[in-house]
Amino acid sequence: MNVAEPDRSLGDIVKQLTSDLTQLVRSEVALAKTELQENIGRLGTGAGLFGGAGVIGLFAVEFILLALMLGLVALGVGAWVAALIVGVVLSIIAAVLAMRGKKTVAGVTVAPTHAIDHMKSDAGAIKTEIERARSR
Repeated sequence: MNVAEPDRSLGDIVKQLTSDLTQLVRSEVALAKTELQENIGRLGTGAGLFGGAGVIGLFAVEFILLALMLGLVALGVGAWVAALIVGVVLSIIAAVLAMRGKKTVAGVTVAPTHAIDHMKSDAGAIKTEIERARSR
């Protein structure tokens, strides 16, 4: 914003104010768009990682737990008890993964908080300038 000169006319001041406000609104909208895109991108990445980990983990755990179950049967444990033990282990792993996923997603907000803060600050500055112009 240009420094106000005492001999400027009210029309010049209003024209400059309109120009500054237009530029300010454009820049704030651009900031909000950028912030929103970043936040949505992080959510998408987190969700993709979540899904990929689930699919690959499912195959890996399936074979490891099948080997564990067959090992327990070979040691003389009944097949149903071996399957129960394996099921409990799977439940614990699922709970841990769900908690990690919840923690990852909980820290991300979609709302463009920085842009909103900037707009509030800009609105306050505009109000101050309008009051100062009125008091002249």
